[in-house]
Amino acid sequence: MHMENNPQQILDDIQMNVLNQQSEFARIWEDVQRQLKAQKIFLVTENELTPEQQEFVRDYFDAEVSSNVIPLMIENIPQFPNLRDKSIYLGVVMWKKESALRKKYALIEIPSRILGRFVLLPSQPEEHRIILLEDVIRFNLPEIFSYFGYDQYYAHVFKVTRDAELDIDSDISTNIIQKIEKGLKNRRKGKPVRFVYDREMDPGLLEYAGKDLFQASIFPIPPHSDKKLEITYTQVVRAESGTVAYRYPLGTGRQLAQIGTVSGRIDLEGKDPLRNVYSPTHAIDVKHNGERRAVISFESESGKEPQDFQLFYTISKEDFGLTLLTNREAGKDGYFLLMISPKDDWSEQEYSAKDVVFVVDTSGSMAEEGKIEKARAALLYGISILRSQDRFNVISFAGEEHLMETGLVAADDPGRRRGEAFVKSLRPVGGTNINESLLVSLRQFEQGNRPKILVFLTDGLPTVGETNITRIVENVRAARRPGVRLFTFGVGYDVNTALLDKLASENGGVADYVEPKEDLEVKVSNFFAKVNYPVLTDLKLDMAGVETDLVYPREMPDVFKGSQVTLIGRYRNAISMDYVRLKLDGRAGGATMEPVLMTNRPDVKVPPVLNASVCLSVKRALARMNLKVPLVN
Repeated sequence: MHMENNPQQILDDIQMNVLNQQSEFARIWEDVQRQLKAQKIFLVTENELTPEQQEFVRDYFDAEVSSNVIPLMIENIPQFPNLRDKSIYLGVVMWKKESALRKKYALIEIPSRILGRFVLLPSQPEEHRIILLEDVIRFNLPEIFSYFGYDQYYAHVFKVTRDAELDIDSDISTNIIQKIEKGLKNRRKGKPVRFVYDREMDPGLLEYAGKDLFQASIFPIPPHSDKKLEITYTQVVRAESGTVAYRYPLGTGRQLAQIGTVSGRIDLEGKDPLRNVYSPTHAIDVKHNGERRAVISFESESGKEPQDFQLFYTISKEDFGLTLLTNREAGKDGYFLLMISPKDDWSEQEYSAKDVVFVVDTSGSMAEEGKIEKARAALLYGISILRSQDRFNVISFAGEEHLMETGLVAADDPGRRRGEAFVKSLRPVGGTNINESLLVSLRQFEQGNRPKILVFLTDGLPTVGETNITRIVENVRAARRPGVRLFTFGVGYDVNTALLDKLASENGGVADYVEPKEDLEVKVSNFFAKVNYPVLTDLKLDMAGVETDLVYPREMPDVFKGSQVTLIGRYRNAISMDYVRLKLDGRAGGATMEPVLMTNRPDVKVPPVLNASVCLSVKRALARMNLKVPLVN
């Protein structure tokens, strides 16, 4: 690391080093587990105990653990307690089966500094079965909280790391040794810099652990009076498959007491006609005021736990819609947000013939929770909807890759049957060689103007072959074929999101993730349905002399039926964006399309408040992408 690099580059280098270390840790841990099993040493959880081991765990808890465990009911204290640096904690959630909404939360520090982390269980001859101390406590939760009368429990592990910076004060009355001693003691009170927690932690418990999204202090509140808190925020909603989706959070989180009626009103206004306004969560009343405005109102029943409000509506069916929002304060750089949306009713002749390579992880972990069956069903659907003029290939990978065919196969009836037979033969076995599978898949594409789509699906970290994520990214960058769009899917929580995000963003695609409780087949099939219809490719935007930078995405993606492309960025020169003439070029249906022109006319102004809000959203979005943009002017 060289100090002549800018601070952002240094932070990026540190992040990549940390991610490489995490990947290396995962590889080493898998290797350790294999070697432990070879030596007949097994780690078991509280759900895998034999009756004899259950009795041992109860006795061990009573004799050794219970006197070192002090449960703390955290909703009964004014603020969350100060957690010890690097100590391990259990966050406990408990409730009665007949009243699941009335949850209680507790905190238990794992006494691993006193008792150690591992407990040896009674085992078969020549075997060693070990349980973690936190799982011993999990098993005994009904005994710990027996006086509350709850019958349902679960617990999540979390840990806080505090700032280890050493501050030495300037007090001249103390010597350097005393100053260092004082600084070391103050480390225990350092600010939290790392919070590690179970991904499935209860949302209410997560709020108690200090992860609130918004906090407000209102003072004073006179007796028997009301105070109104108004929160204003800006959100850019996305269109998928021709539909705009909006969610307003109404979940109770920490609020355990019943709340009354919740009502809401949404004023919806669009530049294009609004269609099919619908809410799957609430009964809504929709009143249209012309074709571009609508007022939506809803009201939830009193006494029920509120659920998030969801709203969907379709956008207009114009050929191409260009929307430009800008903001510039005097003497400062300006910011812009550009949205491109195509019409929805394209004829079959207007679609571009495309090349698609499906790459699917078939490592051993895909056998868990029926993932391989769902991935197989999604792939079969993706192949079935290909049009006859398309070409495709299917590649499976584990420790090594297996190709359906070298090169691309026509998606006619015989070709689709070959693909379906190959997919039906997939079986989960082996490790995860991400690097080689990507390089092989990129070599399948040929030169030409056809849209090229690479769909990459994995549920794990790189464990075979090249495992360094920096080198994997560099290898893919060197092997990239012009025009290939790489779309990545991460399945479950054991994926390297930084790697998949970077692979997608550098190759004109998008990264998406499927959580364990989501339906893999449905989500991936919906994606296949969308990318099956590319309508605009090889897009180029001419902003007529505007000096732009920090534009994201850096490479304009292809536009698919029913989708929407959003560009955000900054412009520097003094030109007035009121008179900018935009020119959009590309290919449609395999041929060069007529340029789409747009003028940001001075007689069509964005309201100042909305304009400033959009600018703030653009700045925050750029900041989240690690671009150097001030959040406050």
